[in-house]
Amino acid sequence: MSTGLTKILTLSTLLASGLAAPAWTQDRAAPGVLLDGCAPVLTVHKNSCVVETLYTCEGRADYNTILLHDGADGDSSVEGYTDDGLLVFTGPLDGTYWFELVETQDGLDLSTLLGDGVDTFEQSLTFNLPGLDSQPAIFKGTMFTIGETVEIDGLTFEIGRSDYSFVVGETEDTEVRHINTVYFHPDYPFVLTGTVESRTADTISVQNQTPQRIVLPGQAGFGARQPLFGCGDFG
Repeated sequence: MSTGLTKILTLSTLLASGLAAPAWTQDRAAPGVLLDGCAPVLTVHKNSCVVETLYTCEGRADYNTILLHDGADGDSSVEGYTDDGLLVFTGPLDGTYWFELVETQDGLDLSTLLGDGVDTFEQSLTFNLPGLDSQPAIFKGTMFTIGETVEIDGLTFEIGRSDYSFVVGETEDTEVRHINTVYFHPDYPFVLTGTVESRTADTISVQNQTPQRIVLPGQAGFGARQPLFGCGDFG
């Protein structure tokens, strides 16, 4: 989620949409704060020069899992979820913006998704930019399986699709829609993203972030935050 949003929801775009004044500060995105009490369980190297570190967080009341995204140019973002797949927060670690959960109207249930093959979700969030008032945002969509599996480094994932959007403020002019390939594994409470298609009213971008390598605890390279695939001179 965060990767596409970072590319599209720029400060200039949102200011042009009429977002309003004074101060907002957010230090929660600091990794030391977010990852307190969390343990890494998977390192996932993807195409398009992306690596994700997946964490489980025991004993936290607000979230249970974290996905930390890193790119070769040093850009990093984070997503926090409950163990049943509800988004709690997302944003880049540089504090450019921050989404945070307010209320869940329709929760994503991974057990329902894997059992029935489809599930919908809708959540109310706040969208925050430094120096501006928080704005309301809606995060909603559908996720479904397609009856196919893929094996990556000995782990078998069920393949699915997701179609979801973020709408910021009172107008759909700010909608960012994502149509993605996704991967599920019964032993891990995560949704891995593959191909990412992001759409606004004016732009369409597509990134191939298909997982290429999965590193487990104890294996060489576990926890490494330097991407390996599709990085050009970095790769």
